[in-house]
Amino acid sequence: MTTHTKPVIGLDVDGVIFDYVAGLMEYANSRGIRVGCASDEVDTWTMTAAFPDLNEDEIWELIETFSENEGFGRLQPFAGALETIALLVAEYPDYPLVAITSAGKSEVTKNLRVQNLQGIPFSEIHVLPLGESKQDYLAKFPANSLYVDDLKKNVDVAEKVGVTGIFVRRSYNTADTHPRIAHDWEEIAAHIRDILPPIPTAQPELSAAI
Repeated sequence: MTTHTKPVIGLDVDGVIFDYVAGLMEYANSRGIRVGCASDEVDTWTMTAAFPDLNEDEIWELIETFSENEGFGRLQPFAGALETIALLVAEYPDYPLVAITSAGKSEVTKNLRVQNLQGIPFSEIHVLPLGESKQDYLAKFPANSLYVDDLKKNVDVAEKVGVTGIFVRRSYNTADTHPRIAHDWEEIAAHIRDILPPIPTAQPELSAAI
């Protein structure tokens, strides 16, 4: 990972930029697996409500298989995600945009993830194995950096190493709370603007006294 000197805007991908749960449900349906609720009605991380005919091990296997399926490379963004990220990059051109995503360890998964993120001007994209801690990457962020995630443990890890966390509220994480909760990309952007130090504006040169 590059050693940055300017504050980093760090983003998780699944559940923050892309609607992973909806994509996983579409994949499951294509395999003939019964889906038990809408994507925004999934009420736990185990997703047992989504796949009532599968046990937790089978759901995890489904997640691992999906990470190498072409559908993983065409997940749909949440409303306002791409437009808001573009605005933030324009507002903070000197602050690197970095993705840290726990998606899978295979090259197929990594390539699908990068493919799906084309068009978003990330300085770096780090694809970690499923469930792996992001601490080592977050610890390299400089002062005044931030990280946005929908998994509370990742927000906690960010703050443990001095990075300000933003917790994205989804239907499956309502049991968790945090001082900085964002329900959509408008609120994510508001938190980011509140956290980041402003970009210095150029001061007009004073005319030499005559």
